[in-house]
Amino acid sequence: MTDISGLDDDFNVAFAKNMELVAVTSLVDDAEGAAAIIGQDHEHGTGTLVDDQRKLKITGATASVTDCLDEMHWYVVSDRTGQPDPGVARGYFDGSGTLVDHNSRWYVSTWKSEGTSCTF
Repeated sequence: MTDISGLDDDFNVAFAKNMELVAVTSLVDDAEGAAAIIGQDHEHGTGTLVDDQRKLKITGATASVTDCLDEMHWYVVSDRTGQPDPGVARGYFDGSGTLVDHNSRWYVSTWKSEGTSCTF
């Protein structure tokens, strides 16, 4: 998550380039698709995505990571009103992912918000 902390508010190309350094292609494609949907819905992100309390567990050629994300100060808002999307919860949420070892480098292969609160 360190590589995508500071995700900018317009989901520009730099966002995808940074993700390509740490995630498998399918996860990058999913993130770009989600960003496109946000744009089509006439919304944008605001604030800065920050993470805290990373925990990494390595088992052979796989690993898992859990993290606490600040989704209180980084969130999606309407382009028209500037108000937060009412359908998206805000707060501090746990996220978890799996990583795979490819040529001695770890890449995130799955990621999801757990929807459970954490202390930031």
